[in-house]
Amino acid sequence: MLEKAIVGGISAAILCGILLLIKAIKGSSQKQNEKNGENGVVSDRQPVQQGGQPTGMMGYVKKCFQNYANFSGRARRAEYWYFCLFNLIITMILSGLSRVAGGEGYVGTALVGLYSLYTLATLIPGLAVAWRRLHDIGKSGGCWFIILIPIAGAIILLVWLAKAGDVGDNAYGPDPKAE
Repeated sequence: MLEKAIVGGISAAILCGILLLIKAIKGSSQKQNEKNGENGVVSDRQPVQQGGQPTGMMGYVKKCFQNYANFSGRARRAEYWYFCLFNLIITMILSGLSRVAGGEGYVGTALVGLYSLYTLATLIPGLAVAWRRLHDIGKSGGCWFIILIPIAGAIILLVWLAKAGDVGDNAYGPDPKAE
């Protein structure tokens, strides 16, 4: 009984912490934009809009979640790679907490469940941003399935995702750097 209460408390605290972090990031960027106009720069660490483009990791991650299931258009390299970095950091934190808890008992099970929920929640935005990233280099989003070819497919996809995007408009939309 006590373990269930502990798990509930830990889960609630983690969820509240995540929600407060999101609210703080959203609020600070709105206050900065109001304070400095639309494209003022307060510091190098804050995601402030510059010419309609987000800057910093959290700005690009926010853009990925805003385009949750948008498989059309184009995505910059920074948008894709910052989203991957953010997911790596969160996944490592959740995995580490799960291992510290031992993966057993209510706490371990709750952390494994939280990890699973996070993975499911970021699956579609991860696929969508990869799809849009392939559009940026002039390839169909369906080229993502090349990853199903063992070893060579992953290497080819990695090279494509790291490649600079097409300059100017292409068949998939306007250049995201020009927006």
